[in-house]
Amino acid sequence: MNLSYQNLKQRIESLGQFLILPFLSLLFFQSHLLIFLAPIPLMYGFKRHGRRAGYLLSFLALGLALTMGSPASFLIFLVTTPLVALLFSELSQFKLPTDQLILRTTVLLVVIYMGILGCVSKGHLYVFLHDHATQYISSLPNLLDQSEASFVSFKKLNPVQFEQFKEKLTQVAQAAGAISASWIQEKLFGYMIGGLLLALWLATVLLRFFHVSLSREDLTKWKAPDHLVWLFIASFFFNEITIPILTPIAKNIFAIVLVIYFLQGVAIAAFYFSYKNYALFQKALGYILLILFPFLPASFGLFDLWINFRSHIGKQNKKPVLKPKL
Repeated sequence: MNLSYQNLKQRIESLGQFLILPFLSLLFFQSHLLIFLAPIPLMYGFKRHGRRAGYLLSFLALGLALTMGSPASFLIFLVTTPLVALLFSELSQFKLPTDQLILRTTVLLVVIYMGILGCVSKGHLYVFLHDHATQYISSLPNLLDQSEASFVSFKKLNPVQFEQFKEKLTQVAQAAGAISASWIQEKLFGYMIGGLLLALWLATVLLRFFHVSLSREDLTKWKAPDHLVWLFIASFFFNEITIPILTPIAKNIFAIVLVIYFLQGVAIAAFYFSYKNYALFQKALGYILLILFPFLPASFGLFDLWINFRSHIGKQNKKPVLKPKL
């Protein structure tokens, strides 16, 4: 009787852990800071419980999103959470290297996103994005007035700075058209690709932390292709000079390349943490510092092409072997 009770208890606990995953996805999605974590619970369910369970969890999450939000938020949830999780999980079945898995998932997502935007905008993608971005930027002062109650403490402590911030926001709203056009042309594509790369890389790391490995590859030894440095140099050059068509393209490429070198720098740091056998708290503190100062790991990733930091780690601890004199 005790054995059957224990089995029943374990099954109930397993079912509870299984059913909480779609709620976690929706919770992360509703948080502006943790929205990039939203697909990870569904990925975990897909890899831990199998393909059928993964699709079931995705449908449950979609049902929750449909009942708790507007149609627009449901559509955004669909393309940023279940779609990302299922594409990433399905491609992982092919046992691809981690970088290829992330790259192919990103490419497929971008193609799907562009197709959805093309259908929604009826083929006028740029005009659609520009109009909506301009409308949103123009409404920022009104949004501040509507949510002024949330800034009461800041307004009381720093009334002058609050008024300056409000005035600056008004100036931004007046230049909404130019800001929108510049952002769409020079940043949107690069930020979208970079954000997907970061989110999928983080998903891979967190899944491994929870003992769900997509491959046997050692991520701490990952490095970007050597020829990528030429793309970095070219994009940096055209980023500094103004040429009507080349400069916007270069700025998008530059943002993507920086993200790739940032990930390589994080891999170098992870290799160092592993070599030094740091505790979990020390590793967490190190990763937080890397996120707070992203250009530091990006610089390490870039200069690793010439220095090869990982080959030098630990050399100072190696003592030379003295051969006996004959």
